[in-house]
Amino acid sequence: MNRYEKISCPICKKPLQKDEDVVVCPECGAPYHRKCYMETGHCIFPELHATGQSWKPEKVDADGREESSSQVNTKICPRCGGENPSDGLFCKICGTPLDGREQGHPEQSGGQPYGMPPFGQGMPFSPFMRSSTVSPEENIGGIKAQDYAAFVGRSAHYFLPRFKELTTTKTRIINWSAFFFQGGYFLYRKMYGVGILLFLINFLISLPQTILMIQSVLSPSMLSGSNVVQSFTSVSMICELLTLAMRFFCGFFANTWYQKHCQKQIQKIQATGVTGELYRETLAKKGGVAAKLVAGLLIGYAVLNFVAFLLLTFFP
Repeated sequence: MNRYEKISCPICKKPLQKDEDVVVCPECGAPYHRKCYMETGHCIFPELHATGQSWKPEKVDADGREESSSQVNTKICPRCGGENPSDGLFCKICGTPLDGREQGHPEQSGGQPYGMPPFGQGMPFSPFMRSSTVSPEENIGGIKAQDYAAFVGRSAHYFLPRFKELTTTKTRIINWSAFFFQGGYFLYRKMYGVGILLFLINFLISLPQTILMIQSVLSPSMLSGSNVVQSFTSVSMICELLTLAMRFFCGFFANTWYQKHCQKQIQKIQATGVTGELYRETLAKKGGVAAKLVAGLLIGYAVLNFVAFLLLTFFP
């Protein structure tokens, strides 16, 4: 412990005392109070991990104590752990909005670091952790990884490695969210054209089955013949197979389509000439997800189904 005595914990800025429980990052060697490190869930120096550099203590005065550092006046990004100017609005590494609070201090956010998810704190929340094999300045298809991260938002730790794989090896893995939700997923990702088109295709695929079901409810006698029943079963099976094929198609190509969407939108923003914090702000605003839109659609869908059920029940 003598090695780190009088050195401040990078998170809480309090000195590491002789008899305190201290942990050291296995990658860069930065020392922390064990409690601070466990509450934060990760080392706050991912930029050192990405470059393979080692942590170094601040300069010390003649008494062996740390001199005042500019780190005191910096903001720690809640997503990637990067250091930012105290007046910064967005993280200069990943683009996460900074709201002015000292985000490295857990006590200011109800006992957990500001911006961390309420569940699964052990997951690699930083999009630039070593496991993702992507560094902030890395060029992926003509766009910097940190620009992708700012545009995508909280799911950057998933998409950045996928984008890199698609660019370098053309490897595709299935996106299960797109597989299950199809058009709704693309609307959620603000790919409105693709989402609406997929909804229309699915509507056309299911239309024959829907018509037969409505007719069977309005005229039950139509199913009395064996040929009619066989035709109804065949149409239903064909519709289910086409729907399943659409699910796999969406799942396998979702990441490719989303990367192209991100590239196109980021290039449009870059063409406007905006820079600095305004550039990051624009990326975050144009990107991200349309959660309110999808929630509204789900509520509307539930209401329509309820109304249809009432109509069929009370007005046969």
